Amino acid sequence: MSAPRLEYRRRKLILRGGGQPTAGQNEWQVAVPSRSVALQLGLYMLCLFGLALWRAIELRSTPGIVIELLLYGGIAALLGSVLCVALSQRQGESSRRDAGQMQLLAVLGAVGALLLLNSPLSSPEIRLWIALCSLTIAGAACFLHAPCAAGSYAAIVLLGTIISHARLGWPGAVLGLAAAAMVVAVARVQAAAFQQSIRKARETEERARTAQAVLRSFEESGSNWLWESDESGCLAYVSPQFGELLGQDHQSLVGKKLVDLFRPHMGSGDHKSGLPILEFNLAARLVFREVILPVRVDGNQRWLSLSGGPLFDARNQFVGYSGIGADLTDARRSENQARQLALFDTLTGLANRAHFHDTLDDLLERSKKRLSPCVLLFIDLDRFKLVNDTLGHPVGDELLRAVAGRIENVIKDKGRAGRLGGDEFVVVITETANRTAISNLAARLISDLSAPYMVGDSQIIIGASIGIATGPHEGATSDDLLRHADLALYAAKQAGRGAYRFYEASMRTAAETRRSLEMDLRGALASDQLQVVYQPIFDVQQDRLAGFEALLRWSHPVRGMVSPEQFIPIAEESGLISSLGEWVLRTACMEAGQWPEHIRIAVNLSPVQFYNTGLSSTVMSALASSQITPDRVELEITEGVFLQETNTTRLTLQQLHEMGVRLALDDFGTGYSSLGYLRKASFSKIKIDRSFIRGIDSPDGENVPIVRAVVALADSLGMITTAEGAETPEEIHALRNIGCTQVQGFAYGKPMSYEAASALVASMESGTGHAILKPRETRVSMFRAARLIADDIEYPAVIRNLSAGGVMAEAEAPLKLGMEVRLAIPNFGELEGAVRWIQGARAGILFNEKIEFEAVKNFTRKKKRPATAEGAPAKPPLPAAQQMAAEQPRRRRKSASR
Repeated sequence: MSAPRLEYRRRKLILRGGGQPTAGQNEWQVAVPSRSVALQLGLYMLCLFGLALWRAIELRSTPGIVIELLLYGGIAALLGSVLCVALSQRQGESSRRDAGQMQLLAVLGAVGALLLLNSPLSSPEIRLWIALCSLTIAGAACFLHAPCAAGSYAAIVLLGTIISHARLGWPGAVLGLAAAAMVVAVARVQAAAFQQSIRKARETEERARTAQAVLRSFEESGSNWLWESDESGCLAYVSPQFGELLGQDHQSLVGKKLVDLFRPHMGSGDHKSGLPILEFNLAARLVFREVILPVRVDGNQRWLSLSGGPLFDARNQFVGYSGIGADLTDARRSENQARQLALFDTLTGLANRAHFHDTLDDLLERSKKRLSPCVLLFIDLDRFKLVNDTLGHPVGDELLRAVAGRIENVIKDKGRAGRLGGDEFVVVITETANRTAISNLAARLISDLSAPYMVGDSQIIIGASIGIATGPHEGATSDDLLRHADLALYAAKQAGRGAYRFYEASMRTAAETRRSLEMDLRGALASDQLQVVYQPIFDVQQDRLAGFEALLRWSHPVRGMVSPEQFIPIAEESGLISSLGEWVLRTACMEAGQWPEHIRIAVNLSPVQFYNTGLSSTVMSALASSQITPDRVELEITEGVFLQETNTTRLTLQQLHEMGVRLALDDFGTGYSSLGYLRKASFSKIKIDRSFIRGIDSPDGENVPIVRAVVALADSLGMITTAEGAETPEEIHALRNIGCTQVQGFAYGKPMSYEAASALVASMESGTGHAILKPRETRVSMFRAARLIADDIEYPAVIRNLSAGGVMAEAEAPLKLGMEVRLAIPNFGELEGAVRWIQGARAGILFNEKIEFEAVKNFTRKKKRPATAEGAPAKPPLPAAQQMAAEQPRRRRKSASR
């Protein structure tokens, strides 16, 4: 198909809309010649009819005259047809069929007129009327479209009419006037119609030029193109852009069937129904729009869109298709990106909260129908917030991507994973699994997620806790199941993190209690419900009081004493730990400032509090307010602080060390940190966790080598050691022998108020306080009456137990710690010693000199009671309380010899 013909068809497609042509669409092309012919013939027949009627009356020869006039009238038809065809061609559009008919009519009329002009039947009058009619009709045809010229011509016709009246009489004048009137009337009507057709023609031409410009820019835009096919479905024209998208020359595509170009790509992409739709519409010759067809070129997926409509010729015959195409690849990618943003987490690629909720609801509905469980695992990362706070959010984002990858690697095709936000992940198990399989899966998730990560130059170690809930019986909707899994997750965190827990109904009650405690804790500090207590720390090598550890206690007005293990985690999670920790530090420093210089005060720091960038400023402010020297303050830090090796951590430790504050590594051996941090952090003390003190008094105890190794490590690094949780003198004796420097535990005293701690300090400073406890010697329980002599006053007493080194006696006497007393025991003698402890009416007396243990055993042996006269045993002695009430204190004065 030639280019001009193609351009003509494309223009017709735009003008007609690609459908079947309708009558009147191109009427302006043939309107002028058709109407001119009708006008000619009408005037011609009217004039000839009038003339023939007049001549027939005059000459009484009607048939001959009519035939003669008809033949002579051909001259008028010839002139009129020639002028009309010329006028139509000058307007730019013509109708070949109408022009041919006009020319044939003119030729026939001209031949007849030429043959009869020399006929003997012709008379001058007849020739005059033939000329008059011919000139009138021809002139009318020439001036139909020019009203001004038609008016002038009508005036000339009127002048001719006057002349005809003078020559031919009144019939000629009537015909002339009628012809002039018709010329003027028809000229006005035709002039208006012609001007309207000219305007329409110009508008159509303007639309055609605009359409061509639009088509040109459309093809040059790059993403859209034009195509046209013939009646057999083969391409007759295609834009170069289409060939580029298919990786072929567009000229080579001409002649190929349109559907064959897409058939090899039938299985690519996600729109496999596009080609059948295209084939159906082409076969049915229907208009189709935006049929999506995927193609793969050079391994790249692309999406194309085709629209088109059938073409029909003037005889309503189908001649092919034409339409437009577009490259939807960028739009599809944008759509996929928008879908990705709407359904998936942009950071990890996992399902986001909304998408996971929908997925979980669908799985729960399936579970209800299939009567199979749906298991949900709620995963929370431990210590992730510290990563963001210390290493920054970019590192935290990389860490979250790595976590998501490990979760998917463990889950694989067993379920679906999602991220709810922050460091919270969820996994729903779609396969049917029992409780043991779910437990194994949760344990593997915790193990894999707790392995070290390398993000940039930083090695990061975090943990994971998991809560597990099973639907639909533990949650019929996604919200209920997530809520219950969250409760199980909190229980796992309470168990020490790095654990998993299954949901239990009791967890709901615990959650409500925790929420209530959090609300009460927020107002506890303002309402003076919190108190700092002090537990003594003794130096077992030098037998002296070394200091105290400040501990926080909460006395709830309704619940009573709330355990720190219960409210401290709540404070850390709610963000209250910073304000509580600062208050404890300031209070402890202020009250310790009243004690002697050698008494140190130890304050615990939460990891959350430690990572506060203003910690150094807080410590410095507390020292300045209390006027206490920095070396008296020990800040106890757990090994969890060093899970993230960051510049912020090292900088904070360096600032505290330069300030002169002592650092103690608390709960040593229970964390995950490297031993190298003992040197990097410049610790001055290692605190051995109480879990290693159990069984330390047994030579075969498994903790003995561990404690011995820790003590040796601390000695080599120039640090002292403090053993926590010693509860018996035997444990204290074992720790002293191992080489432990300090001991802290109930064996020396429970946490006490500031007043009690100050009294203990005063007694130790005055020498009246109790010495360091030593292992208790073997003692024998008994119930014997005795006399206690204090300040030369004798009091009745009862011996409860006796050993080679001391005795526990019960007496109503005003005893004091360190008071020298004497104890007179019947049948045994009088022993001297000092009071070492007092609990109510009972007191522990340490003998100045030990006695033989064999004497103690002999003394405590039971003797046979003497018989009465009747042979019955003697009456038992009165109870000690009655004896003490019956006897009166006797004053015994010292003799002169004493």
